[in-house]
Amino acid sequence: MFAARCGARKVYAVDAETVAIGAYEMISSNDLSDVVTVIGGDLLSMRTLPSVVVDVIMFDCRGRCVLDEYLLKCLHHAREMFLRGDGCGVMFPDVLDLSVCGFENSAIHDDKVRL
Repeated sequence: MFAARCGARKVYAVDAETVAIGAYEMISSNDLSDVVTVIGGDLLSMRTLPSVVVDVIMFDCRGRCVLDEYLLKCLHHAREMFLRGDGCGVMFPDVLDLSVCGFENSAIHDDKVRL
């Protein structure tokens, strides 16, 4: 909806089937269904998205980890299959940070190691 409200002529929203149903309802209730096409399914299995080349790929990288749910593999696939190839296509965000922090849970440790 953000891209459609900012002036995009056509938006393809791809997400899991269950999420896509809710997204479609939200898009329709905001009168954006003429601009936004919601596609339910796994991006990696989509070889035949409507034959398009896109100028911008926006993605949601929130969650447990950038590597969760094969996000990097999906992004690479989307870039190679759909992003404009003349060097003018962009991805947002274009930089991802992964922070890792060690922690200890003594109850789990003691149970597993049994010192």
